[in-house]
Amino acid sequence: MCKKKGAVLFAVWIFSTLLVFLMTERAGAFCIYNNSDRQMHAMQSYGFEIGRGFDKFISSGDHECCNWKNKDCNKKGKRDSTVKFNIDYARFVFYFTPCADFPIKAGGWLSISGDIHKGYQCEAFFDESSEKDDADEEPSKEPSKEPSEKK
Repeated sequence: MCKKKGAVLFAVWIFSTLLVFLMTERAGAFCIYNNSDRQMHAMQSYGFEIGRGFDKFISSGDHECCNWKNKDCNKKGKRDSTVKFNIDYARFVFYFTPCADFPIKAGGWLSISGDIHKGYQCEAFFDESSEKDDADEEPSKEPSKEPSEKK
């Protein structure tokens, strides 16, 4: 009986740990969506703790996120704080930066779109209708909202 009880407790612990891990990954994040035709590099240029910050390679059709409450990615820790990014890509041996110091709100998202022939553009989005500092869900797909910034 004692072995059975231990196994059940262990299973509950594993399940709980997994659930907490999955929930914290999605909770209240800013995201960068790559809707372009190639891999993009997104590197935070403003609004982060020195030696930290968001620095990710994002495949075409994919996205990466960071919780806006995480002070490594959002020094002020507020949902409406401004954070900035350099978006670049490699072609042959050269690097191109279609969006330099591009601003978004820490509780918002950035969309990279376009292709090599027509060029690339960045758009920033922020849902002001949700309660300030209480947005707890990362969008499962890129939300369709009017842009707050475009370059």
